[in-house]
Amino acid sequence: MSHVANLWLFGDSVIDNTAYVPEGKDTASQLRELLPRHTIHNKAVDGMHASEFHIGIGPKNPYPVEHAVLSIGGNDALQAAVEETGGYLLQPVPLNRWAKHLRAFEERFERIVANLQLHIHSKIPRRGSRSPTTLQRPFPRLKVLSIYTGWWEDPDVLDTATVGAALFNEVIYKTAAQHPDIEVIDIRSFMTGRDMFENYATAQPLDSSERDAMQVTDMFIEPSVKGSTAIALELARRFKHERKVELDVAQTVGMDRRARMEAADAADAALLARPK
Repeated sequence: MSHVANLWLFGDSVIDNTAYVPEGKDTASQLRELLPRHTIHNKAVDGMHASEFHIGIGPKNPYPVEHAVLSIGGNDALQAAVEETGGYLLQPVPLNRWAKHLRAFEERFERIVANLQLHIHSKIPRRGSRSPTTLQRPFPRLKVLSIYTGWWEDPDVLDTATVGAALFNEVIYKTAAQHPDIEVIDIRSFMTGRDMFENYATAQPLDSSERDAMQVTDMFIEPSVKGSTAIALELARRFKHERKVELDVAQTVGMDRRARMEAADAADAALLARPK
C-alpha cells in the first residue's frame, strides 16, 4: 500500500474562504476532492495577518508535515493601505510610506517561514511505510502563494492595490530566494477578472462609518468558487506530479549503485518535464 501524503494548509482566506462561497466550494475542500491520496490538514483562518500567525501544531502531532502551503500577507497589505490613507482608499500611498510596513512584514514572514521549516519533514517516506528514507525530497517542501490584487471598480483604488501587492510580493520572493526549499506560486497569473472574486462586504458588512471613510462600496478580494477552483487545480497539478516523482525515487531504496543512478536520471528527466 502506498504512503498517504500529509499536506498542511496555513494562512488566510485565500484558503479559508468558507464564509464567501457555498459549502464545499472553498479552496481547501476543493483541494481535498482533487487530491484523494493526500490527507489535507487545514490550519488557515480567514482574516489572518502575519503578526497573528500561529502554526497550531503540537509537539506530539501524529501527522508529519510533509508538504505545506502558505498564504499570508494580503491582509497586511490592505491594512497598511488603510493606515496610510486614513481609511480613504481613493487616496494614493507614496512609495516611501510603504517602507515601514514592508520591514515589519519581512521580519514576521521570515519568522513564519523559519517556524514552518522546523516542522516540515524533508525525507521521503518508504513505500508502504511511515518511516522516512535517507533521500531528500526533490521538490521545495513549502509552497507560498503570492498576494493578488483583487478586483476593484475604482481605478485609483486598483492602482493602490496593485502597488501594495507588488511591494509585499517582493518581500515574499526575496525571502524565498534565500531558502531553496521554498517555491512561490504566483496566482496573479490567473486570479484576474471580476468572476474570480467575491465581495468581502457580503460576509463581513462594512458599517456606514467605514463605508463613508473608505469611499469603497465593494471589496472583491475573496476567492469566488471559480477562484477557489483555479487555486485548488494549480496546487493539485503540482502535488500530483511531485507525488509521482517522489514515489519513483522512494523505489530506489535497496537498489544497487547502477540502478540507483539510472533511477536518479529518470527522476531528473521528470523534474525537467514538470509542467510550468
